Amino acid sequence: MKKLIGFCVYHPISVLMLTLAAVLTGILCVFSLTTDFLPVISGRNMIVSTEYKGISAAEIEEMVTIPVEEAFASLKGLKKTESVSRDGLSVVSIELKWGSDIDMALVQSREIIDACFQSLPSGCGKPEVREADLQKSTMTIAVIPLDEDLKYARYSCINHIKPFLQRITGVSSVNVSGGEEEQIDVLVGKELSQSKSLTLEEIAGILASYNFEYPAGTLTDGEKELSVKTNGLFTSLKNILETPLQYNNGGVLNLSSIASVQKGTKEKKTFFLLNGKECICISIQKRSDASPLSVSRQVKKQINNLNATLGEYFKFEIIEDRAEYLSSSLKQLCISAFFSFIVTVAVVFFFFKSFTLSFLLASVIPLTSIFAIIVLTISGQTINVMSLSGIAIGIGMVIDCSAVAIENIQSKNTSDKEAEAETVVQAVAEISSSNTGSCLTTIIVFVPFFFIKGLSGELFTSMAIAITSSITASWLLSFTLVPAIYMLMSKNGFACFAEQGFILKAKKLYGDQLTSLFHKKIKAVLLCVFCLFSGAICVQTQKFSLLPSLASDTVSADLTFPSGITLENLRSKAVFITNKLFEQKSIKAVAVSGGIEDSDTVLLSSPKINRERIHFDIFLNKPDLNYKNHISNVFASAGFDSFSISTSDLLSEVIKTSRNEFLFTSENRSSLKASMQNVGKADFKIFPDSFDSEYVFTPDRIALSRFSLTALYSASITRSAIEGVESSIFYQDGKNIPIVVKYKKDDISSLRDVENLIVKIGQTSVPLHVLGGFSQQQNEKILYRYNRRAAKILAPQDQKLSQLKINGFECENLKKQEIKELWGDSAFLLIVVFVLLYLVLGSQFESFLIPLLLLAALPAALSGAFIFLTIFQKNPDINTVIAMVVLFGSVVNNSIILYEKCSQEKVSTEQDIIKCCVSKLQALLLTNLTTIISLIPFAVDLKNTSTQSTVALTIIGGMIFSLALSLFIFPLLLLPVLKRKNLSKREDLK
Repeated sequence: MKKLIGFCVYHPISVLMLTLAAVLTGILCVFSLTTDFLPVISGRNMIVSTEYKGISAAEIEEMVTIPVEEAFASLKGLKKTESVSRDGLSVVSIELKWGSDIDMALVQSREIIDACFQSLPSGCGKPEVREADLQKSTMTIAVIPLDEDLKYARYSCINHIKPFLQRITGVSSVNVSGGEEEQIDVLVGKELSQSKSLTLEEIAGILASYNFEYPAGTLTDGEKELSVKTNGLFTSLKNILETPLQYNNGGVLNLSSIASVQKGTKEKKTFFLLNGKECICISIQKRSDASPLSVSRQVKKQINNLNATLGEYFKFEIIEDRAEYLSSSLKQLCISAFFSFIVTVAVVFFFFKSFTLSFLLASVIPLTSIFAIIVLTISGQTINVMSLSGIAIGIGMVIDCSAVAIENIQSKNTSDKEAEAETVVQAVAEISSSNTGSCLTTIIVFVPFFFIKGLSGELFTSMAIAITSSITASWLLSFTLVPAIYMLMSKNGFACFAEQGFILKAKKLYGDQLTSLFHKKIKAVLLCVFCLFSGAICVQTQKFSLLPSLASDTVSADLTFPSGITLENLRSKAVFITNKLFEQKSIKAVAVSGGIEDSDTVLLSSPKINRERIHFDIFLNKPDLNYKNHISNVFASAGFDSFSISTSDLLSEVIKTSRNEFLFTSENRSSLKASMQNVGKADFKIFPDSFDSEYVFTPDRIALSRFSLTALYSASITRSAIEGVESSIFYQDGKNIPIVVKYKKDDISSLRDVENLIVKIGQTSVPLHVLGGFSQQQNEKILYRYNRRAAKILAPQDQKLSQLKINGFECENLKKQEIKELWGDSAFLLIVVFVLLYLVLGSQFESFLIPLLLLAALPAALSGAFIFLTIFQKNPDINTVIAMVVLFGSVVNNSIILYEKCSQEKVSTEQDIIKCCVSKLQALLLTNLTTIISLIPFAVDLKNTSTQSTVALTIIGGMIFSLALSLFIFPLLLLPVLKRKNLSKREDLK
């Protein structure tokens, strides 16, 4: 080490050039790094969806969901499965274990689907599997038709705008909701068609046979080759009405004799309102490896192009842009980092009273940041809130090694210019051991992050890389660049530093207090007891949470309604609530979506979400922590009691937390139903709990066999009469409009009309009620299974309820399970960090006892952390774990510096150890105050929007209390150990 230091001191220009080369490399890396919200989290969720139109939820579960679940039980890396069966749809959600390869899982899933599809019932669609992206859309855009034509607006969005946006680099998917879809309705008179023995299926078939375009081959005309085709496509609604229909025994009539044709709309699945006005919603989701800032810029550019071409028809308005939230977070972080840099430099200047020295130490901060960016680039990480937080939090720490080096050089300063270089080498070499130990203890605590699987490992690895690389760079610079630049400045007349008066006063006061503690050790004992007791009380009063409670400028609300309510009714309620919300002056905009698109399998996979739902995104003028309470009051005053209010941030989207809910499972559906009868609905909200009264047609198999019919045929007749029959496509102005043949609305308006439907059987016909009968039943519309068992989720009205038993079986608390999993990983991480610290310190000092002595500052640090969190009314969360890891690696540095100094001086008396400790007071105050004060800009969070606030407060509290213990308690513990060590050495010499 001394040779390397000597080379740097005697060759400062070479060191400076190498440093500048590294700076240039770092600048190039900045432009190549991707900027994202959070580190890339590996995908672990898949969704398998299967359609089976016209089948009830109970039959879907029995015939589709359970076979699919059984088939996927062999999937490699499977952690758990959840399934939701709805009318006509089965959705199986699969969660893989951490570390599983999602791409390989998708390949295996498709092989499983190919194998199990053969066993599914005839008419069932083939299951489709895809990776589930559970995060919110990157951008949400409202397309407002200026002429209020929702049919043309949706058509344009799906066929023109969506493909246009999908071509943007980095876009994963584009979803369209709201609006209306056009169709051609052929409205048949039931009495007229039945009198001619024409069924809807026959009419639809005839229309399809007349509406076609078919190639007939080619003809050669001299030297030319001409193509021939048959064109029978309908060109107008009048053409459709002129279609001839053959009935009975050769009679012919035009369609216009029994039906009318008009332009209509398909049954709406969703609607979207922006500030009470109906429009179309386009949601854009980025790829996991794409930068949201880049995607946002490109989308905005394309929106400007669309405004230029379609501006006379549509108005494009960006409702939500997650890139703006990212930019705001990064801006806030950079501002805090800038002020942190300023106050750190101010502290250095306060101690050294030298602009030159302050500049030298301040230059270490950007250099270590650049080194961290280089390492992030090499390791394949992104620039995100976590990695930048790591760099920012380390601003005060990275100058510690260089400050200690400068302080030791100054203490040995000589007026002999010829001997000055050797003095610098000797001074830096003296503290290289303690600097190495301090750096190693800070770095080693982050090593477990690179090996721990799970959310903690993936979420905080980039932060760990940023901090460790910054600290490593600061250690490297402390014995290379810093002494080299010091020599350059010294050669140019750099003035010697003179010890300031306040340091002398502080040293005298510290020496007196330490002497007093040596004489009255009971004071030290009482001080320790008070510190630990106060920390223990604060721990008991703290409310541990997974995520910090942050103010947000967006509040989300979900309203659920009983099954059967119409979409138009939902829309009217949404308009009513929107008007109520705008009575609040602090609301900037309200976006409302109602219903669920059939393609939105992520929403349909949730057992808590009905199709009869309204989702509100309420945008505020400024972030507000408690505004969701005001929103709750608005909904309650409007007469709605079945709603949920939430705010979201980047971290909460990754860490999905449940409320205080219980999961009850049973082997089969009937036993689950029997168990649920003992649960009072007044005490619990049960999910899913969607029941609907419906008519069930039960075929008479004897009657069907008498007429040589099947039950499937009778079912298709019933469905056709109610829903209509799709015939073919009507092509107009480049649009493909489906033609649907159905009875007039007044012809099928009651159950009696359906029962009296005429079923054609050869040359005869019979009413439908002859082939079976209708009965009214109460059926579940949503059926939920958890790990292949029938399940229900119970949300207690009393949120303090922590245990629940049903029929003697204890229900699983979902929230407690999540907390146990995440906090269990965190506790294990802290234990591993403590063991690693002990092992590293033991190897460094060749002792079993010394590491325990050095680690004695940890209890005081933890006490200080919880005391500060309590004082500033912050709750410990998952970010606090990172702060504690930083504390584990930092607080022992004070003890290491004191121990190294006392060992070098071979102290054996109280006066000797007091003298050594006093001599290191300046170095300890400088290194600790730079760290503490540099974190104050991060701790100040007046708007309650920063995730770094709890981290900063935890570290500040821990550093202050550990510094006090190191200065006043550690010397008392150290003296007996050093006496014993020196005595042992003397005996060995004898």
